[in-house]
Amino acid sequence: MKCVLSKNNVVLGRIISPYGVQGWVKVRSYTEKIEGLMNYQPLWVDKDGLRPLKLDDWQLHSGGLIAHIEGVNNRDTASFWCKRNIFFEKDMLPMPDIDEYYWHDLIGSRIKNFFAGRDSDLGVVTSVLATGSNDVLLVSGDLESVDSRERLIPFIKDYVSKVNQSRGYIQVSWDPDF
Repeated sequence: MKCVLSKNNVVLGRIISPYGVQGWVKVRSYTEKIEGLMNYQPLWVDKDGLRPLKLDDWQLHSGGLIAHIEGVNNRDTASFWCKRNIFFEKDMLPMPDIDEYYWHDLIGSRIKNFFAGRDSDLGVVTSVLATGSNDVLLVSGDLESVDSRERLIPFIKDYVSKVNQSRGYIQVSWDPDF
């Protein structure tokens, strides 16, 4: 069974490398808790189009996650699955609480800025970084923004006043010279 990668798919992790000789792999999880990846089904992997990925066992190991791919029983076959993203269908994700957002919903949003009585456009969110204390928006300037700089804007109420997902923008109060 194979399906096409679409905007409805979200990356939840990545298969990094083989682990051992019995079909286990190291997995980088992008979920809030490392083991959270294992709570999502069905998973898909980009292997000549999206194909089902069944992880039949897993363990936390040395601060990371290792998993066994169903039907894979040796290192060579496990290697074939490596360096590939793990996907899940967005529609299957639970609705976030009010004032909580999935990172993939923030990426691509325009940053509308109101600072010192002036409106400006700072660019587009290209990534979200976890810093431990709070998330940070990586904003890249483009042709519509005040300049082409990259900015790191903490995703906290002190700076972010509104997220309008339906219109694709985030309202901030941020010194554009910073």
